[in-house]
Amino acid sequence: MVSLLKKSWWGNSTAKQSLLRVIQHLLQPPPQALELVVGEEPVDLLRRATAAAPAHGNARAHLARALTLAGRPDEARAEYELAVKRRPSSPVARDALGRFLTATGSPDAAVPHLAEAAYLDPAVGIAAS
Repeated sequence: MVSLLKKSWWGNSTAKQSLLRVIQHLLQPPPQALELVVGEEPVDLLRRATAAAPAHGNARAHLARALTLAGRPDEARAEYELAVKRRPSSPVARDALGRFLTATGSPDAAVPHLAEAAYLDPAVGIAAS
């Protein structure tokens, strides 16, 4: 995958659009596949995805999950919060931030995000359980 992102290839707009479609498909919930590959490679790939589609809230939530799995909780929290800031009406981003806050010992801070996620889409929290 990395070799596909060389500058000469990335400059091709058709190839870029194809890659963006693949990335968007891969970034749909649920993010369980990230748990199969822990380390810097998923973080690097997801950073590229968020750079290509900065407004994509799910991409940011998946990047945050990869950062969590890589043992980088401070960076993960910043990405979760940015996902919610960029897409405040995304139940996936809000649920992910709420779950992260709960898991890292901030359940009081998690409540508004989990409640908003449930309000926006009651199935989100159920599906992720």
